[in-house]
Amino acid sequence: TAAAPSRPPSDIVWFLGGETMGTTWSLKVRHSPLDAAHCRQGIQAGLDRVENLLSTWRNDTPVARFNQAATTDRQPLPDEIMPLLRHGQQLSQLTGGAYDLTVGPLVRAWGYGPPPRPAQPPGADQIRALLSLTGWNKLTLFPDGAARAHPGLEIDLTSLAEGWALDEAARWLAGRGVTDYLLEVGGELRSAGDWPVAVELPAETLMLKSRSLSTSGTYRQFRPGRAPDNHLIDPRSGYPVAHRTVTVSVLAADSLTADSWATALNVLGVTEGLPLANRLGLAARFVTEEARGHLRIRRSAAWEEGKQTLWSPSERAVKATTLGPGGVLQKKSCRCRPVLEKMFCLRFRFLQYGGAIWETGDNAFLTVRWGFHPSPVLPRF
Repeated sequence: TAAAPSRPPSDIVWFLGGETMGTTWSLKVRHSPLDAAHCRQGIQAGLDRVENLLSTWRNDTPVARFNQAATTDRQPLPDEIMPLLRHGQQLSQLTGGAYDLTVGPLVRAWGYGPPPRPAQPPGADQIRALLSLTGWNKLTLFPDGAARAHPGLEIDLTSLAEGWALDEAARWLAGRGVTDYLLEVGGELRSAGDWPVAVELPAETLMLKSRSLSTSGTYRQFRPGRAPDNHLIDPRSGYPVAHRTVTVSVLAADSLTADSWATALNVLGVTEGLPLANRLGLAARFVTEEARGHLRIRRSAAWEEGKQTLWSPSERAVKATTLGPGGVLQKKSCRCRPVLEKMFCLRFRFLQYGGAIWETGDNAFLTVRWGFHPSPVLPRF
């Protein structure tokens, strides 16, 4: 077998990848002036830097140190973090508190944060007590730091960390002349150039044209007719969201916007979120569960105007290929990276050159020109 070239010809796609923030990242590149090792090293260093700034799973980051300081005094924060906090505050105001960077204590109480995790869900009294420790309007921002109204108030930027990491990596690539790529962190996507991508449940394929795509939802825990195991906590009530919105996807010019708004709109649900998306001109796609497990797609006007759909299967085809007995989403046996399995619910094999055939069971489901090579394992250069 011939060794992989250190620098690809213009018509060949690279696959690079690594780990970050408890998940994985991947990069597909065409027309790159960089060699593979330099490209991977630069992306990994940038992602590590984001994690070193924002992680709440460690106690040595600026965010963790801010949370550990039991004081209401003004605390300094790195310059990079302040625009993120201002962005979060703006979303909180626009969503009436449905998006809230101080929701961390409630998330932990429901067992979705860093360990140790509680043995049982919180009771009503505990939730009321935690609500008194949260609230975006209890955080005051300064040019170089922040102060809180209560010493127990915390900030948690994980809902936008992957989006910001994508934007930082995109800036690094652009600064080195890489202008044709598809970058993914934890299932969030950003492209330079035209790349066909897919959102699932129901499956829909669209062309991502130098834009970002983020999806937030409970589709991985989705079971028709049953309440999902919902990790999304509504900061306004302190409880997991109870509506039947299964997933929300957002298209935007940058990943910070797409990532944070996907979370915010998913907390709101389609009843509150779709009118807000239309009012603000956000490109959003909502999937809701209707009667008897039927899935309904509703799109904002900006999504309809901004997307370029390549192919979308009928509802019958979706149920036949993505849902198994009882409507349970099937994870087909493939040795792909978990984050790609997250984004594409259909069974497929990685291909380094040529075209890509996505398979469901015995039948070819979709062919996309995407520069893949017949191999069940992601190449590691």
